Amino acid sequence: KAVVRNVYKCLQNTEKYMAIQYDYIDEILPDEIYFVTTEELAEIFPDNTPKEREYYIAKAKGAVCIMKIGRPRAGLRRLVPERRHRSALSGPRYRTRALQHGDPRR
Repeated sequence: KAVVRNVYKCLQNTEKYMAIQYDYIDEILPDEIYFVTTEELAEIFPDNTPKEREYYIAKAKGAVCIMKIGRPRAGLRRLVPERRHRSALSGPRYRTRALQHGDPRR
């Protein structure tokens, strides 16, 4: 949260600078950023889709950091089994080429 607050403070400072430099730019960012998890959003807006929840909380609070995006919610099973992804630079083919060409990462 501290990192997000620091980044948000930088955005506010940039907004303030731009508002001073250009008369047609107003300061519109709220003073504080609101933190919420996806689970809390589901409790607040149970009848809406995740995209709608994000829209409504952003409209209500102005600046929002939504945490735990992409994690399965409690009580839900994964419908698709996890797959193990291999890097394009892993496996025996790459290791052989790396050794042939003197790759320092071996």
